[in-house]
Amino acid sequence: MTINATLYYVYFLPSSRNLQANMGTVQKEISLSTKQNDLINKAKEFNAVAGQVLAAMNLRQEWPKVFGELFDLSNKDNVEIKHIFISAGSKQITMNAVAPTRQIATTFKDALDKSQYFGNTNLPLGSFNETQENVSFTLNLTLK
Repeated sequence: MTINATLYYVYFLPSSRNLQANMGTVQKEISLSTKQNDLINKAKEFNAVAGQVLAAMNLRQEWPKVFGELFDLSNKDNVEIKHIFISAGSKQITMNAVAPTRQIATTFKDALDKSQYFGNTNLPLGSFNETQENVSFTLNLTLK
């Protein structure tokens, strides 16, 4: 006796309505994921800018008072300030000036050290350029 068997495979395909619903869900998830990534990137950009603002605020100075003090002390000691260089993003100042004598330049440096606005004043010995009448010098200092 011979038995003939035929196998039938039945595939269950979702209806087109179910397929469309599933595709819509996937698209919404992708869209939400993209929006979430966009928001995360925007937040990172915002935090970077906020960090720069905070850093700038820490370097903020009351410039009229700082320069007022500087020029009051220079006038008192008869020191003529030629150039002032302020480093961007730091509190470092380099100044070129002229004093009648080396002693007056040193007195001016000491007065700046005692000021409420300046510190770490450095008057390198090699910065003196003496002529018969005046002493040119470079002074490095830090804003407090």
